[in-house]
Amino acid sequence: MLLTGNREAFNDIKVTLDLRNIPLSEALRYLSIVTGIQYRVDPEAVSISEPAAPGKEGTPLPPMNRSIATLLQRKSVLRALCSIVLKKVEFQETPAVSAFDYLVTQSRKADPDGSGISVIPLGDPDLLAASKVTLNLQDVTLLEAIRYTAQVANLKFRVEPYAVFVVPSGNDEKPGPQTSSLDRDVDLLIGGNSTSRKLGAITIPQIAFDETPIRNAVDYLIAEGRKADPKHQGVNFVLALSPDQLKTTVTLDLRNVTLAQALKFLTQVTGVDAQAENNAVVLTSNANSKK
Repeated sequence: MLLTGNREAFNDIKVTLDLRNIPLSEALRYLSIVTGIQYRVDPEAVSISEPAAPGKEGTPLPPMNRSIATLLQRKSVLRALCSIVLKKVEFQETPAVSAFDYLVTQSRKADPDGSGISVIPLGDPDLLAASKVTLNLQDVTLLEAIRYTAQVANLKFRVEPYAVFVVPSGNDEKPGPQTSSLDRDVDLLIGGNSTSRKLGAITIPQIAFDETPIRNAVDYLIAEGRKADPKHQGVNFVLALSPDQLKTTVTLDLRNVTLAQALKFLTQVTGVDAQAENNAVVLTSNANSKK
C-alpha cells in the first residue's frame, strides 16, 4: 500500500476497529468509512490518501456494498444474529458504546470460531458517548438485543455484510421502532405476535402504584410477569422514551389483571405508546401526549 499526499496528516488519524475473519477489501472499506481516508485500488498497489476534510468528526452512513458475494455474506450475518440467544441482557445507565462492546463479546463467546459480530460506531463521538442504556431482557436473540440497545440510546443501526454500523439519530427524532433500524429485513425478522399471546396469558395478582416513576412501574411488571410465568420468562419490556417521558409517574390500583390489561391501563394514564414485537413490548413517546 502506498501513502500519498500529506503524510503528516496520517499521524493525527485515530482508528478503533475490532473485526474478525473479514476480507482485506472489506477491512479497507471499513477503515475508510471510520477515518475518512481515500483509497484507490490499482493493478499493483493500493494508494491511500489523507481525508478530504481533516479533523472532521463523524462520518455519514455510506451506501452498502451490494455485490452478490457481500449480500450473501450479509444474509449469513443476519442468520447468526438470529441464532445467538442471550439468556440475560442487563444494562443500568450503561454507555451505549460499552453496551455494544458487551454484545460483541457475547457473540464471540457463542460463535464456534470466535468471530462473532462486530459493531462499528459512526458519527459524532460526543453524541455516542452521551447515549446511555438501561435494559433488562431475558432470552433474546442478539439481533433483538442490538436493536433494543439502539432504540433506548436513540441510535440507528444497519446490518452490513461483516459488521453492524451504529449512528446517532437526528436531533429531531424520538426513540422508537421507527427510528432504530435502517433495515427492512431487520423489521421483518423482529415482527411477530408471540408477545401478545403471553401478555394475555400471564395474570398479576396485585398492582399498586402511587406516583411511581414509569421505569420502576415497568420493572415491577417485568418481575411479577416472570414470577407468574410457569417458565419464569415473563415478558420483556423496552423503554425507548424521551427524557421528559421518563419523568412520568404512574398511579394504579389493580387486582388479578393480565399483563395485557395492566399495559393498557399504564399507557392510558401515562400517554405512552406500546408496541408488542416478537420478544418484547416497546414503550415509546406519544407525540400527542401532553405529559
